[in-house]
Amino acid sequence: MPNPPAFGPYLRIRGCGSPHFSPDGSRIAFITNTTGTPELWSAPASGGWPQQLSFGAERIWGSTYSPGPDVAVIARDRGGNERNQLIAIPGGGGQERALTNLPDVIHHIGAWSPDGRRLAFSANREHPIDFTVYIQDLDGTGEATAVWRASGQHRVADWSADGRRLLIAHSNSPSDQDLHVLDLTNGQSHQANPHTPDATFQAAAFLDALGEEIICLSDEGREFAGVLRLAADGGRTWVLTPEHDIEALALSPTRTHICYAVNDDGTSRLRVRDLRTGEDRALAGMPEGVLTAEPAWSPNGSRIAVSLSQATRPEAVWVADLTNGSTYEVAPPTFAGIDPATFVAPEHVSFPSFDGRRIPALYYRPRGVSGPIPVIVSVHGGPEGQERGGFNAVYQYFLSRGYGILAPNVRGSTGYGRTYEHLDDRFQRMDSVNDMAHGVAWLKAAGGADPRRIAVYGASYGGFMVMAGITHHPDLWAAAIDIVGIVNLETLLENTHPARRYLREAEYGFLATDREFFRQIAPINHADKIRAPLMVIHGKNDPRVPHEEAEQIVGFLRAKNRPVEFLSFDNEGHGVARLENRLVAYPAIADFLDRHMGT
Repeated sequence: MPNPPAFGPYLRIRGCGSPHFSPDGSRIAFITNTTGTPELWSAPASGGWPQQLSFGAERIWGSTYSPGPDVAVIARDRGGNERNQLIAIPGGGGQERALTNLPDVIHHIGAWSPDGRRLAFSANREHPIDFTVYIQDLDGTGEATAVWRASGQHRVADWSADGRRLLIAHSNSPSDQDLHVLDLTNGQSHQANPHTPDATFQAAAFLDALGEEIICLSDEGREFAGVLRLAADGGRTWVLTPEHDIEALALSPTRTHICYAVNDDGTSRLRVRDLRTGEDRALAGMPEGVLTAEPAWSPNGSRIAVSLSQATRPEAVWVADLTNGSTYEVAPPTFAGIDPATFVAPEHVSFPSFDGRRIPALYYRPRGVSGPIPVIVSVHGGPEGQERGGFNAVYQYFLSRGYGILAPNVRGSTGYGRTYEHLDDRFQRMDSVNDMAHGVAWLKAAGGADPRRIAVYGASYGGFMVMAGITHHPDLWAAAIDIVGIVNLETLLENTHPARRYLREAEYGFLATDREFFRQIAPINHADKIRAPLMVIHGKNDPRVPHEEAEQIVGFLRAKNRPVEFLSFDNEGHGVARLENRLVAYPAIADFLDRHMGT
């Protein structure tokens, strides 16, 4: 393409998300990467000039506002290593104060005490895979107190209004959770949701002040997640059971209403329900889009803040006022000088796979381009994930250069029912790779693609799909881009952080029994079949997919004199988060594709 647009402005587009109200409801804190790194900002809840609250050199992974003192707590790691530390920041701005200072330990933000002066959180301080529950005074004096020890992954979901109980979520696998109630007065606990077989129990909260009844999202005995009430005696009552997943649930401070979102083929349908009367209504005036964080209620329950992303508009924070029905934007995105009218929304398509099953996908076609087009097949990570129609600056850039993009939701994706999600488990792993290959067949037959110019692109598990695609279907691809991807499930499980291993084994298979299968399908063991030029990008501090995965494939191809380009970043983890590194990596990807796709 003569005089292609510069990538830099697209990478400087900024969105705002993850909102929380201040204790008095006058301000909303949110996370934005305006500075080039995700930081905490605050703006008046009625709209107005924002104020930056955090000023660290490292990214923020999450935040929460105390319901008492005007203080926010953030979780920040170092160099992308995901060993988050908890830091308190005055709500009106001021000096940061470390609540934890154990740089080799992972800390998960949990729940506030009713007065907002203590924070319950979980951390693997005592063993890499066991997350103990702690309580820390907000003033930071004294050591955190361990209140619950048990094997496995735990997060604190809620703290009862009477201060006596904690609700703790335990993950057996990404699709199976247990809920435990801990009595802080005597240290006794019980499981609140005995169940067989596996089922999800997420977004849980105490429905009554005493912590005896629970409301949560669950797919127990169902294809799709609905809203479930768990009574103290173990009884279950379904509140909502649509034929789509409910993807988010937030209980009002009065415990009388819920705000929830239905995932309708990737679009978030936001609604509010009165638990007393059953009255259910949409959030009037809220734009259609993809919810990017849990909804947040104002302290008095009169307003709801949400962050939404749209295909042609980056993530923004919106507020719905339930008293007068108004909806307004509090933290809008910025476009870095790019005309948003040039952005492209995708078509919802589907294509048949090897067994006749139709695979849903999003297909973006560049504007003003005729004839067969070069196409990038982009596969999401997870595998428990879903390609959705939110804003993607990288997609919009490649569309501006004349590339089409097919983003399939191959079997194993979420959002289409529990059965579909488990169609790629363990020994069915390669079925999803075959889905991707059938997506290429559809592109050639019906999608207007140039069959000689189809590339494959993915990050994390999407990187495994890239590597499996170019080794098991080597003749389909003109180029391939693997970002923090997997080349061998066996070495991944051996080398990933121990806290992740047992969760991943439930999906991929088990080191104790399945090594022979891992070796049969491992892209590194079929690397001699690779025909497509390959670009590999990885962060040295990646705790999920270790850097050794990239080293294996790059070393093999270089030894064979095969075309491979490698970008490794010393200060990145699982992905490329820092603006200065993104300004290196993504223009390099664009140049790589142009050289091998001939645009």
